[in-house]
Amino acid sequence: MAKKGFKFFDSDLHIVEPADLWQRYTDKDYRATAPRGLADLKWDIRVEVDGQVFPRLWPTDPQVAKKDQAMVGAKYKDEIAAGFSAKAQVGAMRKEGIDTSVLFPSRGLWANAVDGMEPQRSAAIARAYNNWLRDFIAECSPKPLYGAAMLPIHGVKESVVELKRAVKALGFKAGFLRPNLYNQRPWHNKYYDPLWATFQELDVPVCFHEAIGTSLPEVGSDRFRTFAMLHTVAHPMEQMLACVSLVMGGVLERFPKLRVAFLEANCGWTPFLAERMDGRYAWRAPVGELPEISMKPSRYFKRQCWTSVECDEDTVAGVVDYLGDDHLVMSTDYPHSDAQYPKACETFLKLPLSQASKRKILWDNTVALYKVQDD
Repeated sequence: MAKKGFKFFDSDLHIVEPADLWQRYTDKDYRATAPRGLADLKWDIRVEVDGQVFPRLWPTDPQVAKKDQAMVGAKYKDEIAAGFSAKAQVGAMRKEGIDTSVLFPSRGLWANAVDGMEPQRSAAIARAYNNWLRDFIAECSPKPLYGAAMLPIHGVKESVVELKRAVKALGFKAGFLRPNLYNQRPWHNKYYDPLWATFQELDVPVCFHEAIGTSLPEVGSDRFRTFAMLHTVAHPMEQMLACVSLVMGGVLERFPKLRVAFLEANCGWTPFLAERMDGRYAWRAPVGELPEISMKPSRYFKRQCWTSVECDEDTVAGVVDYLGDDHLVMSTDYPHSDAQYPKACETFLKLPLSQASKRKILWDNTVALYKVQDD
């Protein structure tokens, strides 16, 4: 379904899970305490976990909430009427001009994003979501869609087991994680090394994806109380923190074939962060402060990291100038409230990029990231 001559592989297309997903799919031993989706509103992606409703920053002012619902309700009128079904998903892709995609959650971004959750319970939540997504993708057939697996990151052993199952048995092409700290362990803590080794062995990428309003540590949550303010900082800055951890903490040195994607956080921050990491490396490595890495951080970044471009991100031209265009991908963020649907692809094609760069970002780089067959 080429649009103006370009094929479009959406690197990060979302679904809206049914409110009762975990009641239907969770193992019976954990069903009583399973997450519960809320469906009180016309467009609702909230989820309740242990009596807490996420995202926490849902508009509480009645006037703001009314306008918010009207705005999103108008944008996704047809999809809401269809219950965000598999048929609606394929129809939305056709309307936007998306040929294929890797699917990420909505409610699932919060379903097990609670510190201290018992690993086996987290595994049951992840298994339920992944099994539902398998069935959803089957309903979308023959549209070529792929899954990104939810992982029970509260336990690294459980995460390894679920990643292997999702890739080998379900055919998923990635695993996703929140960039935030879980149980006060940074991502370069060697506790996670068995998981990075499994990603590398299975030859699938780890995709970091933020979502604000949880009980996890979030940049800005100590001072901001509106979606606009927290969303501005948390999405890119949590990704930046995860990137520094993986690069300067030695994860990409230890696992040189690990592919990492930082999604839905713009790409404009990447030259700044790469340059700043290189500066600290030049300053501190000679005194022995960064023994886990053996070359400039920007070299790891260029070798192993992908970032996503927003469709209206004019600063992408500077990113291409500094870092090149080999590891940039594009996503629409459908069907979330900030998406430019159904004109995301059309808007992207107006960016100040060469035709060759646009083609790589819309298709070639995403094929390389997820290693799917290029039809």
